[in-house]
Amino acid sequence: MIAQSFIKELLDRADIYEVVNRRVPLQQKGASAWACCPFHNEKSPSFSVNRERGFYHCFGCGEHGNAISFLMKYENLPFVDAVEKLASEFSMQVRYEGGAPKPKSGKPRLSEIMQRAMEFYRDKFNSDKFSQDYLHNRGLKDETIERFGIGFSPDAWHNLDAVFTPDLKPLLLEAGLQRTGQSGNVYDFFRNRLMFPIRNIRGQVIAFSARTMIGEEPKYINTGDTPIFTKGSEVFGLYEARKSIQDKKRVIVVEGQMDVIQLSQAGFGEACAPLGTAIRAEHIERLLKMTDHVIFSFDGDAAGRKAAKRAMDLSLPLLDDAQKVSFVFLPEGEDPDSLVKKSGAPAFEEMLKKALPLSSYLIEALSQGLDLAVLEDRNAFIEEASPLVRKTKSPLLRDGLIERLSTAVGYKNSDELRKYFGFPVLPPAAPQRPSGFGNQRYSFGRGYD
Repeated sequence: MIAQSFIKELLDRADIYEVVNRRVPLQQKGASAWACCPFHNEKSPSFSVNRERGFYHCFGCGEHGNAISFLMKYENLPFVDAVEKLASEFSMQVRYEGGAPKPKSGKPRLSEIMQRAMEFYRDKFNSDKFSQDYLHNRGLKDETIERFGIGFSPDAWHNLDAVFTPDLKPLLLEAGLQRTGQSGNVYDFFRNRLMFPIRNIRGQVIAFSARTMIGEEPKYINTGDTPIFTKGSEVFGLYEARKSIQDKKRVIVVEGQMDVIQLSQAGFGEACAPLGTAIRAEHIERLLKMTDHVIFSFDGDAAGRKAAKRAMDLSLPLLDDAQKVSFVFLPEGEDPDSLVKKSGAPAFEEMLKKALPLSSYLIEALSQGLDLAVLEDRNAFIEEASPLVRKTKSPLLRDGLIERLSTAVGYKNSDELRKYFGFPVLPPAAPQRPSGFGNQRYSFGRGYD
């Protein structure tokens, strides 16, 4: 039998919007997303999904439930199969009664442990002048600090022992809040750092990202993977950004947590950042389920260009016809945090308006250092573009890329590149007759009337 504690963890972690949207395309309207009900015939949408509450309801036929019951109904699965399938979609290992790991009866769930830890770090921040001054000197206001739940972990090895009873120590280890040393002693993992809580889309604290204030390396350390947190698929600030993403119909992806927070304070609440050093396909896929426009903001240096090229490469197989990706490159030495403080929000908004579309950036990136008037450089350009074009999911984007690549290399039309990339040549457009032709009597000169 599947452990009841695991089912609760699964429903906490599984985003019902993602589960349903993979099978039934949803349109966000207000606090809920809507579609025509998959369980009965209807012409106007009455099927509602509320991601924060984790349930769906059809106002037409009355069907309702959570992510597990949706899979059971939609894919005609028994309960156990639906749980196992949902768990696999969110990279979780099903835990059965009698199997390890099995929490003892009455123990709080990991998300509750993380919530209590966040409250502890918040309390310590409120009594620590150094960390308060650090954030205030970085330009953050108290309401911004409160909104993101930023805390402070004191410089000691056993802070959490004063908060949690000894019987909860296994959960602290499982949650990544404590670790076991070589000597067998258990100690707090986060010490003398600012604590940024990482929330899932339902607002539950599932992990922490901890930032140094004294210049030590690494600048950030994150919770490792746990039963409720997978670093490679989570996005910092996504819970806080969800409403702005819906309202502005875009998401801005930046590189660091402070960038997210500073942009949010400046009015760009739709900003978020991947956890770790590099964007992953899982991040992009998740964002494209929330909006049709993803804007990547990178530094203009070599590292930023490399990151942008990776984001472009990962986006091409994911974009549908109605979706788009754009790129913003900041002046060298600047990041969104420093830019909005120095130049203000309007300057950053202007940069967003001038963001490079993916098609333009692709040509710019691939032609870097090449002279397309030279045969060998032109061939190298086409060769590098070939796998990118072939992996493009959207037919409209792919056709547009081929047209632009053809123009870039000086071809009169795109037929040659289409053949080289393995796509059929488009038929010529049918000539259009002049408006009104055949309905009017034309005079061609004397003697021809």
